[in-house]
Amino acid sequence: MSVRDVHPAAENLDDAPEEDFLRRVREYNLFAPEVQNVDLGPFMNRVREECPVAKGEVPLPYWIVSRYEDVHYILQHPELFSSKQTMYPFGVEETSIAFNMDPPEQTAYHRIMAQGLSVAKVKEMEPVIREHARARLADATAKGSCEFVGEFATPMVLGALLECCGLSSDRLAEAIAWTSRFFTTGLGQDDPSLMEQYLEKNEEAQQYIAEIIEQRKGATGNDPISEMTRATIDGRPVTDDELLRMATFMVTAGVDTTATMTSNIIAWLAQHPDRQRELKEQPELFGTAVEEFMRYEHMLSNGRVVTQDTEVRGVEMKQGDYVMLLFPATGRDPRVFECPEEIRFDRAPNPHLGFGSGVHRCIGMHLARAEMRIALEEWHAGLTSYEVDPSDEIKRRRGPIAGVFHLPLLLQT
Repeated sequence: MSVRDVHPAAENLDDAPEEDFLRRVREYNLFAPEVQNVDLGPFMNRVREECPVAKGEVPLPYWIVSRYEDVHYILQHPELFSSKQTMYPFGVEETSIAFNMDPPEQTAYHRIMAQGLSVAKVKEMEPVIREHARARLADATAKGSCEFVGEFATPMVLGALLECCGLSSDRLAEAIAWTSRFFTTGLGQDDPSLMEQYLEKNEEAQQYIAEIIEQRKGATGNDPISEMTRATIDGRPVTDDELLRMATFMVTAGVDTTATMTSNIIAWLAQHPDRQRELKEQPELFGTAVEEFMRYEHMLSNGRVVTQDTEVRGVEMKQGDYVMLLFPATGRDPRVFECPEEIRFDRAPNPHLGFGSGVHRCIGMHLARAEMRIALEEWHAGLTSYEVDPSDEIKRRRGPIAGVFHLPLLLQT
């Protein structure tokens, strides 16, 4: 498996004996207890350098692709690598509209949802996002402490999104917050009772969204949901089922990802007070800092299924094979990024794959960028400093969405 094609600028490589390292590659399991709450950066760096197209075996055979060039190639060729089975552990065809579709079917749905979250639309949403960030910060500073994920990041992202979509409701917020916790903690994947509860909460959210869609039909509002009710595909109106699936995806898919990424950023900064000061002194860097953390802390590991026999880096892949895209390794590829282990708030250019690439480039990327930037702006404007509570600890998990799910902070105003 090992090709020993190590780039001379590669840093921070796992130093385990080769036999042990290759065993860990074969047995790599996103849900295994031994990979939770640990820094897998060195492991992923070594995978990228020594076996960029590796074979995993758990829970079923799949390819692990980790170099920037190869992952980018796969993203650019949906005709060879289908998105109908993207989530590890694979094997189950998924139904998320646009996300789990391939062109040409995917194209129209992606366009409709992307228009609802365009640069111009997100610009209009920014005052609402900022209002929610300030409200959550005020709650935290009143106590002098904060569990950042549950008390700031998730309610800020969720509250702002629901208000901007005209979906503000305690009923919907509670359901989505529960499902977000289900994913962000990485717990319950193998617990039938929790899975049943997840499905119930998801059904509750869809029922409420369906009621709102029915109310919006024929309305002239410019919120994303109202605009989707007026959309057409190939000259015909979108169906009720299409509306529900698009609206549900729009208001659920970005909550746990954006909240997790925001929490990853603050967790790193909480442990680097000198870099907190750098951002406070140079607030013009908040936007590029978000991009840099998206490169350095990429949190997704999703996949594709091969549609026809093909090759990647000389490795033969057969139709029906599963492929995991190891995005975290791409952001630290020294073939693309100079000094990849160093966080540079002003890095430019920064062609990271944090929002994907090609036809499946994230529909909510403009909103996510705005939410993360505004969260950083308001957090640092309202605080003198912050640190991890020494009586507690940061907790992280892997899985398809990797990152911090428990972040206890002490705050100085």
